[in-house]
Amino acid sequence: MRSLTFILFTIITLNLFSQDYRIIVPNKETHFNSNPILTLRIDSTYISGTDTTFFNHKSLVVDYNIYPCSGRISDTSWVGYGITAQQNGDYIFRNIQNEPIIIKSTALLNDTWVLYTFLNGDYIEAKITSSLQQTILGNIDSVKTITLQAKNSSNTNITHTVNGAELKLSKNNGIIKLYAFKDFPNNLISCSIVGSSNPTNGIVNLTAADVYDFDIGDVLHIVTDYQEPYSWYFTYYRKIIQVIGKTVSANQDTLTYIFDRRIQKINNSSYTVLNPDTTYIFDTVPEVIILSQNTHINKLTEEPNAALAFVSWGFSGYLNFYINPTIQRREKEVYPYLLANADSCWESMIDGPTRYYQYIDGLGGAYYDDYNFNNRCKLVYYEKGTEIWGTPLSVINTQTSIDDFSLKHLSVNVYPNPIIDYATITIKGFNFTENLSFKLYNILGKEVYSTHINENNFILNRNSLTSGVYFYTITNDNQTSNYSGRLIIE
Repeated sequence: MRSLTFILFTIITLNLFSQDYRIIVPNKETHFNSNPILTLRIDSTYISGTDTTFFNHKSLVVDYNIYPCSGRISDTSWVGYGITAQQNGDYIFRNIQNEPIIIKSTALLNDTWVLYTFLNGDYIEAKITSSLQQTILGNIDSVKTITLQAKNSSNTNITHTVNGAELKLSKNNGIIKLYAFKDFPNNLISCSIVGSSNPTNGIVNLTAADVYDFDIGDVLHIVTDYQEPYSWYFTYYRKIIQVIGKTVSANQDTLTYIFDRRIQKINNSSYTVLNPDTTYIFDTVPEVIILSQNTHINKLTEEPNAALAFVSWGFSGYLNFYINPTIQRREKEVYPYLLANADSCWESMIDGPTRYYQYIDGLGGAYYDDYNFNNRCKLVYYEKGTEIWGTPLSVINTQTSIDDFSLKHLSVNVYPNPIIDYATITIKGFNFTENLSFKLYNILGKEVYSTHINENNFILNRNSLTSGVYFYTITNDNQTSNYSGRLIIE
């Protein structure tokens, strides 16, 4: 019985070890937790006989030594130049010097091979040191670990920073731990899988749809400053914005939001004398976001971003994809400072933008900070569901604070809702000394009805209002606080 058990165990083990592990999964977009997040997304292939070479997405290589150019589009991405899959299960990566780095997907436990050879004959040996079941992106997968050791031409171990470094292959997710082979082995940048698409697991690419996915009730506090260099001329804005309405078009491309805004504007119009003029703005405005006009956000780290030319003074560039360490949300930072004359020559502009644009998952953008030109647009506080972060703005006028965003003591009931002919609006907590007004807005943010509130309930007649979604606000006369809600007219 003991012999049978041993034989079964041996058969199962050999079967596990002999599995052909895929290194490249062409239909997946796989993200790795370098800083910034790097992505393996196969955009093209080249077939020669029985070999297939896979090319990662093109990258923008910035190099100030190729004057007058500062950048060029290259097939050499962070994983190197192409990944050639051979019929025997070997995968050949190539670094920026076009030197081969070989990974054997069919190697068994304790198998060794030459992964990389130095010019002097020294080499890096790869060895399969384990083959186990592990949880990868929430799912059980078979994983092989490859451990590296540098050796000289006499096959003796030598000292090198690569010693003890590990690569990991999985059966279902492809390579899940590797190094940025573009600069291997001179620069060991370790990259481990943190997410993939098809199916979606873990961290996936941040897109414009994610960035502008606001929810009703979200609150954003934003500081926007502009100051002319070497002068007293400046304009400062302190904005508190709350989302009170949202609609999405049938094709999911157009997002229409209704924002309730509280703005303090400080303006100085003199170049020589500090003489700030402070005004306050309290309004409800619509904002339409067309996702197909914001595709520059969808790009990956190092990916050429010529689409930026339409959104930032005609300049192009690239972006980096991060997880914001403070709020643990996905973030894109876009750097537009090159003029894309041709793939092989992207020029720097002497007087081009020095800022970068920041887009944050579910919190909008573009935020920016440009110290050279003394201006910024910065998110300093937000409320999103139960998540609260930052330091709220203190926007004060001479009479009252507008920090309290809503008349929190009110409770408003609209019945019936949806409305056919009329509805009764009942306000619990009503106080006639607050001098409240009711205003109704259509989906475009246009005021279509208003009335002064004299008692705790009143009738809203449909009259000539067309069917659709409407938003209402209940505001005190000095407009320092409000209550907002939504109703539907059938």
